[in-house]
Amino acid sequence: MVGGRAPRRLIGTLVAYAVPALRAVRTYDRRWLTVDALAGLTVWALLVPQALAYAQLGGFDPVVGLYASIGALVGYALMGGVREMSVGPEATIALLAASIIAPLAEGDPSRYLALGAGVALVAGILLMLAGVARLGFVTRYLSRPLLVGYVAGSAIVMIVSQLDSLIGVTLVAQDDTLAELSETLRRLAETDRLTLAVGLGVIAVVLVVRRIDRRLPAYLVGVLAAIVASMVLGLEDQGVRVVGDIPPGLPPLGLPRIGLADVQLLLVPAAAIGLLIYADSGVTGQVLARRGGYRVDGDGEFLGLGAANIGASLTGGFPVNGSQSRSFTAADMGARSQLAGIVAVALVIATLLFLTGLFEPLPKAALAGVIIVVAAGLLDVGEFRRLAAIARSEAVLALLATVIVVAVGMLAGVLLIALLSLLLVAQRAARPRRAFLVRVPGTDTYRAADSTPEGHAEPGVLLYRFDAPLFFANAEVFREDLTEAVVQADPPARWAVLDMEAVTDIDSTATQTLAELLEDLGRRGVIVVFARLKSPVAAYLGRAGISAAAEPGRIFLEVDDAVAASRELAPTAEPGRLEGSERS
Repeated sequence: MVGGRAPRRLIGTLVAYAVPALRAVRTYDRRWLTVDALAGLTVWALLVPQALAYAQLGGFDPVVGLYASIGALVGYALMGGVREMSVGPEATIALLAASIIAPLAEGDPSRYLALGAGVALVAGILLMLAGVARLGFVTRYLSRPLLVGYVAGSAIVMIVSQLDSLIGVTLVAQDDTLAELSETLRRLAETDRLTLAVGLGVIAVVLVVRRIDRRLPAYLVGVLAAIVASMVLGLEDQGVRVVGDIPPGLPPLGLPRIGLADVQLLLVPAAAIGLLIYADSGVTGQVLARRGGYRVDGDGEFLGLGAANIGASLTGGFPVNGSQSRSFTAADMGARSQLAGIVAVALVIATLLFLTGLFEPLPKAALAGVIIVVAAGLLDVGEFRRLAAIARSEAVLALLATVIVVAVGMLAGVLLIALLSLLLVAQRAARPRRAFLVRVPGTDTYRAADSTPEGHAEPGVLLYRFDAPLFFANAEVFREDLTEAVVQADPPARWAVLDMEAVTDIDSTATQTLAELLEDLGRRGVIVVFARLKSPVAAYLGRAGISAAAEPGRIFLEVDDAVAASRELAPTAEPGRLEGSERS
């Protein structure tokens, strides 16, 4: 009996570790129940209008947003690690999904819905595979300026996409932001004033309620006000387009009806969506965790977000993301666990079963107003100013990312921004900071010459620091710097000290380049020595046959030791030989 318990206990422990929800249940404090329930109620109040609006933004029937919410919240509650995170429909991801699906669906509503669930499924699987492969480092290559620019570009795309619903016209151009904007401006004369009044009214209500108290469900208040106005004034009879029939009942459960060919078409776009989901939600999760005083496993978040998207797919939804507004609201309400999300799920199900009729008279202009308010909040001009204050080039980069998204679209913008990020990484790796050093007066410390105008150079001695690992992309820069300095030195250089403290790694290409440089400088009568050389780098150079890296008198603990030795260098000293004191 005892022998049978041990394996079962081990299996139970492994399962509990693999599924965060089980760990949360085992450690749950019943005193948290009230605050989690209130947080779930508040999240639901935000979620319903947002889900309806973002589904419309993504080209789906509004009810599909509620379908996606159920699977997303349950999936993340099972596998996610951020206790306040609310995952569900979000504006930028919904809009990006629409840009992917629309060309493939070719106007077929049922195929559009299937592809929406399909891209969520593929993105979810890729996210979970990334978690298993521990690829949390990938999003480090998305720089802050590029993400700021992407969000700002997305906000502009969102606003433009809702202008037709706001003024009550149907556009011919649907897939090109600039074309949509141009057509909207040409057709302003066709504006339905009542529709515009509804949209602007909802915007006003939301802004006023938020100004009164940001903890109030401003979006829900605005939507309910629009519903009341629609019913009392008979807006549908006056030509204002409304949401219309919302089928009551639970969503259809099951895999999306797509084939293998569709999966192949969706693979790359789904990877782009997954990257953005993780980048955006990952930042939100880290901030929430720091505020809550706990740690989040970045790789584990891949699993939670992947499970959320797979769940959204299985409930007939579309790709989902962690919501900043809902998540921070849950945190402000004191949510202590994902039970808040489960409460929100129960309320969404109740909405689908009993309250769908309430939302049928909702004007689409009201949802457009909600989306415009959300998008306007993403246009953070202050962030651009902060970037410009740090470095103007950073602000220019953010503006470039914004223009890219608006000009070429969300998906192409994501791919171009990712490529631009990689190019920036490569450029910085290939052209790292490096400097020739001078002595700070009155000390034995050496600093970069360009930042120490009062510094003293050592006659006949070149002091060079390279602030990066040395590898194939930047080895030639290393050689060019030193060769040019030796040629231009006055008086002629007899000694070159290489400060290698920042060279934490080296590859075979750089090793060969260094060997050729040492040979060339030796022919020019220059002795090359190393200061602060890392042991692993020295060992690598030794294995590569560069004897200078292991030769007595060529290695010094500090730069000033090498300079002191250079002062004792006899004028007749032969390159490759060192006469004088040495510390290693």
